[in-house]
Amino acid sequence: MKYTRNYLFWFAIASISTILLTACHKDPSRVGFNIQPGSDNIELYGDSTTVVFVSYTVEHDSLATTNMSTLVVGSINDPIFGSTQAAFNAQFRLSRINPYLGRDVSFDSICLHLGYSSTPQWGDATTEMTAYVYRLTDSLWLNSDDTAGDVRDAYYATSTVLYDRVPLGSKTFLDQPSDSTDTKRFWLKRTSDVSSYVSIPLSETFGKELLSSVSDSTIGNDDFLKILYGLRVDVDSISSSFGKMLYFNPDSTKLVLYYNYLNTNTNERADSIYTFIIDKSRSIRFNEYRTDYSTACDELQKQLASSSPASGNQKLYLQPFSGVRIKVNFDGIEKLREKKNIVINEAKLYLNNAEPYNKDMLPVQQFAVYTVNTSGKTVLTPDAELGMTYMGGKFNSGKNRYETRITRYLQRRILDPSMDNDNLYISISGASFNANRVVLFGNDPDDENDKKAKIRILYSEY
Repeated sequence: MKYTRNYLFWFAIASISTILLTACHKDPSRVGFNIQPGSDNIELYGDSTTVVFVSYTVEHDSLATTNMSTLVVGSINDPIFGSTQAAFNAQFRLSRINPYLGRDVSFDSICLHLGYSSTPQWGDATTEMTAYVYRLTDSLWLNSDDTAGDVRDAYYATSTVLYDRVPLGSKTFLDQPSDSTDTKRFWLKRTSDVSSYVSIPLSETFGKELLSSVSDSTIGNDDFLKILYGLRVDVDSISSSFGKMLYFNPDSTKLVLYYNYLNTNTNERADSIYTFIIDKSRSIRFNEYRTDYSTACDELQKQLASSSPASGNQKLYLQPFSGVRIKVNFDGIEKLREKKNIVINEAKLYLNNAEPYNKDMLPVQQFAVYTVNTSGKTVLTPDAELGMTYMGGKFNSGKNRYETRITRYLQRRILDPSMDNDNLYISISGASFNANRVVLFGNDPDDENDKKAKIRILYSEY
């Protein structure tokens, strides 16, 4: 009996395995074809010629640069994109209110410490720069201004603020970490901030004024911001080299006042510091950019002047800092509309870098695709709404190109002809604080047909 049961068990296992293995050999693409009417079959097509990429370079609308996580200072003399100057303006607040500095305080010195971000620069690292610190003579504010009755929701790349043209201090330096030349050793021991920085010594008169203000132990930030509206940091224009942009972290950028006081326990004088900080959540700040295209390459200047799609046949350009973006359209969408029953399975844009890959001067690392409707409102594409991971637009260093999905956008545009009136744009992600720019092959470049900007579509007809 036991033998019979074992035999039946193993026979059942072998039979089931045979059935499963046999089923695996059936072509899954043919399953159901014997019961599906021929008129209902779905045909899949790949197409890279019906819809043609048509684009050209235009100037960007001014970008909001308020309260960015990166402060930018620098000067670029780019033979392709022209010259760009970057400066930042920022409020400094008390690190603690109602401070007590001790008895019989005496001024020593004052320094602005600019703490580098994790990515400290973009451009020619060998460029020596001279940075200047200026005192703002007008307050930074957002929302309602009770005196003017105006409303300001943001500062932009082209915004300006009044400042005293006589600098509080300056320094010429290379981008080198832990620049402690003008920094007291005891300050380094007392700070938990170990990021790299550059120190700029400031005016003794300015330092004594701040020491006097914080010696009043009842001072708060509202009072202090009436004494010091803020500081501006700018650099000399670069003309003899490519130049560079420097990135600083607001959290590790501090105005440090050095002083000494009478230690009543030892009856000797002791060194100490008081720090003014950029409060990331409360200090108003903005990056300011000034771009001049008069020294840009002829092709870019012609595109900016012509506003013609044909001008983008050879090259296309992307530049941050309220620089230039790409205006996009497509020829041939009406041919897809004529097909009526069509589903876009995938649509991808391919844009190739027209310059050799340079890891020391990286091209744009990510771009965004969006539309501007007839009322002037910026709207993310349906693909971007699903997140950057799905949409793409990230630089592929191995292929030296960009790929981005516009699948859902193209499907909606086929179904809704009114979208033809909207403008589609490509611009740089993080253009408010990233200096990376890129030159791309255009719509129909001479002798580079395999590198031209194109759209590839995978669609189904039913």
